[in-house]
Amino acid sequence: MSSLDTHEIMGTVIQVMGNNNYSVEIGETEEQKREILCHLGGKMRRFKINIIPGDEVTLEVPPPYDKGRITFRGKKSDRADRMAKKRAGRHKKGQKR
Repeated sequence: MSSLDTHEIMGTVIQVMGNNNYSVEIGETEEQKREILCHLGGKMRRFKINIIPGDEVTLEVPPPYDKGRITFRGKKSDRADRMAKKRAGRHKKGQKR
């Protein structure tokens, strides 16, 4: 997939799957919305950028629009709230659940 063949679009992460795979919803209106499978780009994987459901991301998608690559995670105001909820579910080392 060369950069000449891809389109850059915005989407919202719906579900985090294993192995750096994500389900992302693209499309602006209800009729245009669709779900595609995406993986993290190289530098995002290298620098361990954390992506959680609800994040706005920029994707590189080739013309068939069935799979893509996440290249950027946007800034979101309620991200801190969602991260706090995620951390609240974790237990410290040595504590019983």
